[in-house]
Amino acid sequence: VSNSLELDMLAKVFKHTHKYLHYQSAAMFSNISIKLIKELRELTGSSIDECRKALEAQNSDIQKAAEHLKKRGLAQAEKRVGRKTQEGLIGVKLNRDERVALVAEVYCETDFVAKTDMFVQFIDNVLQGVANETNFGEASLTEEAEIDKVLEKTSFQGLKVAEQEAKNLFEAKQLSISKLQENIRVGALHKFQKDEPTRNVIGVYVHNSTVLNYIGFAVSLVDLHFENPVTEENKQKAQEIANNLAMQILASKPTYISREDIPADIMKAERDKVFGELDDNLKQKPEKVLNTIIEGKLKKFYDENVLYDQIFVMDPEETLTVQQYIDSAAQGLGKVKIAKHFIKTK
Repeated sequence: VSNSLELDMLAKVFKHTHKYLHYQSAAMFSNISIKLIKELRELTGSSIDECRKALEAQNSDIQKAAEHLKKRGLAQAEKRVGRKTQEGLIGVKLNRDERVALVAEVYCETDFVAKTDMFVQFIDNVLQGVANETNFGEASLTEEAEIDKVLEKTSFQGLKVAEQEAKNLFEAKQLSISKLQENIRVGALHKFQKDEPTRNVIGVYVHNSTVLNYIGFAVSLVDLHFENPVTEENKQKAQEIANNLAMQILASKPTYISREDIPADIMKAERDKVFGELDDNLKQKPEKVLNTIIEGKLKKFYDENVLYDQIFVMDPEETLTVQQYIDSAAQGLGKVKIAKHFIKTK
């Protein structure tokens, strides 16, 4: 028994010593300096062992070694393409003149990677690049091949992944795949453009934002039209109203913006439903009185489905309707109208 225990202990010691000597010998007997390995690691984000091997293969030329690791990473990324991506984030960014908002849906394989700084940074790079250099004419792109073409056409100065330069957004995506060891897919790109430059403001709300407040799990946009021109003096007020309405729409998810937007057949069906639920004696009331009763009972339908009738979510008293909030907040800006809105959730 004693001999058996001793043999087991010797086997374990040999196993760990062999593993230790394997890595130590690689560093001790390599001609590559630790300083050079460290420098390449900071430049590329690759492991110490990968950096050492790359430097050995390229005769200590750090630039060639970095390019070698980049090509190797891109090749590894190709092997991960096609793997299922069901986690991710959504980001939004206005272009320089604030006339167009770009929404990017970006997906990965796991929730863990979706929370990493590198994944968030890639989304930020997509937003930064495409928002100001819009290389597509459609309102939305959802085909991966078409999106990748846009990414290939788009670049900007300082585009990097873990300190490694990328020539365009497509290469940045492939390098991110290699570094994070998961497939990454840009699922969709959406353009949201305001109708009138001087009287409209794009309101933005991002739910559950990350370290960057314009990237999160859901995005809501409104194109808000003001009767009076938006100037430098009132722009902050107009922007706050637009942002609050974007949040309201995401939180309450109205079916219609105003009562006038309700289709006639839907309205008729709701009125018929209310009428059918009335007591027989109420149904015999004069038409004017009957219409008042029906309209009063339709309030619940309006409150649940019409934005302007809903309770404003930021009102602590929960008594102020959205229309009342707009009337109060937009004084001096004239009548306010939501020209269009957009919601996208992960």
